Amino acid sequence: MGLAGWSPAGLVRWSMEIINVTTGLPWFWTIVAGSAFWRLVCVPLAVKGMQASSRMQPFQAELVALQANVKKTSASKDPLEVKRAAMQMQEFYRKHNINPLGGVVSLLQLPITLGLFFGVQKLCKLPLEQLKDSGFSLLPDLTVPDPTYIMPVVLCAMINAQILVGARDINTTERPDMGHFMNIFRIMTIPGIAFMANFPSGLLISLMTTAALTTAQSLVLRLPAVRRKLDMPVISPNAQGKLPPISSTFLRIKSYFTDDFSNKMEKARREAIERQQAAKRATKRPGRL
Repeated sequence: MGLAGWSPAGLVRWSMEIINVTTGLPWFWTIVAGSAFWRLVCVPLAVKGMQASSRMQPFQAELVALQANVKKTSASKDPLEVKRAAMQMQEFYRKHNINPLGGVVSLLQLPITLGLFFGVQKLCKLPLEQLKDSGFSLLPDLTVPDPTYIMPVVLCAMINAQILVGARDINTTERPDMGHFMNIFRIMTIPGIAFMANFPSGLLISLMTTAALTTAQSLVLRLPAVRRKLDMPVISPNAQGKLPPISSTFLRIKSYFTDDFSNKMEKARREAIERQQAAKRATKRPGRL
């Protein structure tokens, strides 16, 4: 049927077929098991990313200052200053035993996550005839959307829980905008319910499985015994990140646009004054014979 292949989505569909054929599970539980398998594949990548971020978190203020210095020296285009700033960054990573590429490893989860999404979506939308008999009485046909809207609402709640749990691993004190960014994502999930209501039930099952396991993973990786075993610093409750109130995020968004508009107006005003002054100087300049 052309469903299997070497792309991330093709590999996901291939794994679903293997699980279904070898275990004899109905397709409802095949999707649950397949989604859990690929979430498990992502765990080592997530651990590597958390190791890098947790080691960096106590020194976030120092890192932000060094990054600002690198940006400033890059703008100055002074090769000596640029080299000095780069050496300071290298010394920072060496001193605190931080791998600057550690966080990049966690990005490898992205093709797996997208592959799982598009892989299951194509199974349901093709549609694969076997998915019309899911083996689960409450959801007999996995190729059609949930007519009750219950699953999209539950998925929205699970995504919000996942964000709230994950926010504790972010230094929102030194990086408050990260908290506002995550709040914006939470806000977007509310109108997203109508969008997710069009997803086939099989895809919603996959997304709910992934969201539940990701939240459980975050909770397990926060346990002090687990963190010590994985060579990650234990974060005290006082140092855990906290999301700002939603009302504060709305005020931040408003100030961002109003301040940006004010800055543009002030810049335009200064440029107009400079043009006027340049024109006056030109008129006072004696002409040539």
